[in-house]
Amino acid sequence: MLPSVPSSRKSGTFFLVATIVVLFFVLYAIPSVWSQEDSTQQEQVQQADLERAKEERRRVLEAEIERLRKEAEEYDEEAQKYNREGDTYQHQVSRLNSEISVIQSQIKQYELLLDQTTQEIERNQDTIAFLENKRQHHARILADLLFEYYIIQEQSFLEIVLLYDSFSDFFDAVQHRVSLQESLNEALREVERLEKEIEREQTELSVKMDEQVLVLGTQSAQQDALGAKRREQQNLLNTARRNEQAAEDEASRARKTIGQILNQIYTLESAGVVTSFGDAYELAKLAERITGVRPAFLLALLKTESSWGRNLGSCYLVDPSTGVGKTKNGTPRSRVMNPTRDVPPFLKITEELGRDPYNTLVSCPHPEYGWGGAMGPAQFIASTWMGQKEELQQILGRPGDPWNVQDAFVASANKLRKYGAATRNEDAEWKAAMVYYAGGGWNNPTYAPYGNRIIQLARQYQADIDILEGG
Repeated sequence: MLPSVPSSRKSGTFFLVATIVVLFFVLYAIPSVWSQEDSTQQEQVQQADLERAKEERRRVLEAEIERLRKEAEEYDEEAQKYNREGDTYQHQVSRLNSEISVIQSQIKQYELLLDQTTQEIERNQDTIAFLENKRQHHARILADLLFEYYIIQEQSFLEIVLLYDSFSDFFDAVQHRVSLQESLNEALREVERLEKEIEREQTELSVKMDEQVLVLGTQSAQQDALGAKRREQQNLLNTARRNEQAAEDEASRARKTIGQILNQIYTLESAGVVTSFGDAYELAKLAERITGVRPAFLLALLKTESSWGRNLGSCYLVDPSTGVGKTKNGTPRSRVMNPTRDVPPFLKITEELGRDPYNTLVSCPHPEYGWGGAMGPAQFIASTWMGQKEELQQILGRPGDPWNVQDAFVASANKLRKYGAATRNEDAEWKAAMVYYAGGGWNNPTYAPYGNRIIQLARQYQADIDILEGG
């Protein structure tokens, strides 16, 4: 039998043990808690400083974008001004070309007339030479006749009797010569008349030719003057077009810089976790080629849903039978996932993809209503994803992964297409976004701000896309 221990000794032993425990807590536990609190506070301060630095950087970049946008608009206005000037000069050049064409046509006409006049003058000169030869020939014959008539007049009666058989033959010969002389005189007068008529016509043709030569000279001078003016206008046109191109190049440069800054801003927003705006736009264009859904609209919706994959949720599933889960920091949350509608397909999806269902982030529920459990960048709930799983596999040529950014873009666009977004009309897009968000309750006014925010953001992204595309 063991000896009993006095009660006073027991009390002393208990006091000693309690003192040791308190000292241990003071020396080790409390400093550890303080150290954890200090570490948490330091992390919070560092995070706050990082957020302030990011916000300041964002403000600087946005100010630079605004400056560049104004600069691009100024260059656009300058390019338009030079375009209008160029159009004016182009009109002047065209008008001058038309005037020169008219003058060239007139010059050709006058050159033809001048050739015709020259040919007429040459023909008249040939005629004059012919008539002159004819006149000289008639004059020689007439001179011979006159000489014979003179000889006859000088003959004596005896010579006439001896020369002619009878007086009758003599008088016939005289009469013949007189008649021939009159004919020759008439021919000479006609030749002289024709010579004078041709000489008059020749004079008129010469005057006409001089006038035509003068007109040709005037028109040639006018053509030269118009040509010089056309060259001047053409030089002004070329200068205007060069200035227009230079202004367009500057505007394009400014927009390109804006695009680069936009990528910095969007990368800053997502802290480089998933994708930049440029990369997200490429994914949206891929989805557009498949579904027809406008990239700006798809980007706006997925930016709102998960910031293009940055925010994949903050909860984990814990109990599949109840849908209870927890936040990243371990805080219990109810309604993390609908246990009958979404938990079974969620477990199937994660199993097929080799994911741990209890270590895969999903969205947390709204504090006041509904269930969480949305997956990946497109924030699909598991039952909805399963509803288009086979169709998506046909589109992708492989099983889709809701946590894969590309697959999420395509799946989201395909879903929006079914809701009418492929019409690329803002009203249809607004409704598609509302159905995407609220399903059959899409026309509930309470949810309208969601659709409005998507459309407003889509307009902003369309403007950014126009800049990236150089539009």
